[in-house]
Amino acid sequence: MNNEETTALEPIQLEIAEEATELTKEQKVDLERESLLNKLAESNLDGVREKVAFILNHYPEARNSDNALAWRFWRVFEPEYAGYGVIDEEKMQKLTKLTSITRARAKIQNEYKLFLADTEVRNHRRDKEEDEKNKQLADKPPDIPEISFYVDESSKNGKYSIVGGLCSPGDVQSYTLLVNLTQWKVKKGISYEFHFTKLSRQRLEEYKEFFTTALSHFDTFSFKAVALEQAGTRKSSNEIIRELHYQLVHIGIKHEVQTKRLTLPRYVNIYKDKEDGTDKLEMARLEQDLHASFTKHFENEATLKRLVAIESAENFYIQLSDLFIGSVARILNREENNPQLNHKDALADYIISLLRLDLSGKSTYQDSAFVHFL
Repeated sequence: MNNEETTALEPIQLEIAEEATELTKEQKVDLERESLLNKLAESNLDGVREKVAFILNHYPEARNSDNALAWRFWRVFEPEYAGYGVIDEEKMQKLTKLTSITRARAKIQNEYKLFLADTEVRNHRRDKEEDEKNKQLADKPPDIPEISFYVDESSKNGKYSIVGGLCSPGDVQSYTLLVNLTQWKVKKGISYEFHFTKLSRQRLEEYKEFFTTALSHFDTFSFKAVALEQAGTRKSSNEIIRELHYQLVHIGIKHEVQTKRLTLPRYVNIYKDKEDGTDKLEMARLEQDLHASFTKHFENEATLKRLVAIESAENFYIQLSDLFIGSVARILNREENNPQLNHKDALADYIISLLRLDLSGKSTYQDSAFVHFL
C-alpha cells in the first residue's frame, strides 16, 4: 500500500487513451466515470478511488459520513491495521490517510455524481465547502441492492447451446473471495489464466484446487446455467443466445428468491466475457431485449443496470464461470459410451460432482447451483 496522497490519488484519466486530451472537461469526466464503473465491475480495486467507490456502493451509510467511510475503508481493505483490537499510533501511521479518502469521496460524489449522500448532507457539505457545483446534483436514487451475473456461453459444435456462470450479490464477502484467490495464486506461483479449453493434463490438479478454493465462499455466490438442445429450433444462433441470457437471469433471480438468498427489488448487472466475441450491434440487441423482458415480467422488481463485456484475464468471476460452463458443455455434449475420456472430462466430472448436479437431461437444482433445460 502506498500512502502518499499524490500517488494514491493518481487521476484515472492517465489510463484513458491520449485522444481524451482533445475532449471537453465534461467528456473527460464522463470517461473517468465510466472507467471507474468498469473497474468496479472487474473488481479492479487497486487504487484509493476504486476502493472508496466500492465502500460507497455497498455501505450507503458511508455516503453521509466521512468518518463512517474511513472506518469501513480501513476495516475492509486494511484489516491488518484496523481489524479487531486497539489501533495504536504505529498502526495509525500505516493506514490510508483520511484526507486521501475524503478527497476520493468528493471526486466520486461531486464530479462523477455516483453514490450520492442524502440531500440534507449534500446541502450541509455545499455550505461548508462553498462548492456551487453541488447545486446541480440530482436527488439520490433509492438504495436498491444489486445482483451480478458473470456470464459465459457455449454454442459451437455441440448438441446444446448453453449460457450461464457465476451469480454474485457483489458484497464485501465477494471481495474477500477475490483477495483469497489472489493470495492462493501468489502462494502457488501461478500466473496463468484459468480457461477450460486451455487445460493441460499437467495443470489438472491446480485447476481443481482453484475451483475448490473458490467454493470455500460458496455461501456468497452461486452457479447457474440454462441449456437448449439445438435440434428442432428454427431460431438463429444469435437469437438463441439472446433468449438464453434472459432465461438465465429470469430463472436465476427466481431461484435466488426461492432459496431466500436475496429479496427484491434489485438492480441487475450482466458481465460477459469479451472472448466470446460479441460485437457491439449484438450487445445492443441483447440489451434492448433484456430491458423489454424485464419490464414485462419483473415490472419494477428487477431493473437492468449494466450490460458490459469485460476481460477475463484478471477477473476470477469470469474464469470460474468459464470452468463451470465448460464443464456443463463437456458433459452434455459428450458422446455416449465414449471410452476416450481425458483430463478435461476429469475436471468436468469433478466440478459438477462438487456442485452436486445431475446432468442426465432433466433440470437439476441445488440451493447454490442449477442447470435448467428449456
